[in-house]
Amino acid sequence: MRNLKEKFLQYLRVEKNASPRTLGEYGDDLEDFFAFLARFNETAPEALTPGMLDALTMRRYLGHLKERGLARNTVARHLSSVRSFYRFLCREGIIDANIPSATASPKAEKRLPKFLYNSEMEALLAAPDAKTLGGLRDRALLEVIYGGGLRVSELVALNFSDIDFTVGYARVFGKGQKERLVPL
Repeated sequence: MRNLKEKFLQYLRVEKNASPRTLGEYGDDLEDFFAFLARFNETAPEALTPGMLDALTMRRYLGHLKERGLARNTVARHLSSVRSFYRFLCREGIIDANIPSATASPKAEKRLPKFLYNSEMEALLAAPDAKTLGGLRDRALLEVIYGGGLRVSELVALNFSDIDFTVGYARVFGKGQKERLVPL
């Protein structure tokens, strides 16, 4: 199964252009699933085959994840990883049926987005000491995040060559390496 997992991760990397973080999470989720499957079938991890999974085992795996106290969103991500893996195995002709596809995902937790009030944002932008180079840098970074609607990871990945000062735009690469232009 680990050889199949590596082929699957290669497929995600090359054909789906998955981010390194996504690849790591899928890999970890599948390793967790393989460990459960080995314990459940009382077999060595090296002896696992894709055909060892049936609907009952899949439901027990979800129960196992819930017993560990994982959040519903994390359980849903684990299920998504296993579903994608088995969908890949079906597409490659390794198995005939995608058992996990029939398993219902847990409902996502509904949370209100976090935000700052205007006064809080103004206080945050005013916090860096504008009399020092470090303060000016921090203020500029906060302005770019706030004004451009960037994630911190997008700001960190931003290169000087991605900024067009004459037009006032930056080319930002977001999740999944999707490119967008943001005003500065």
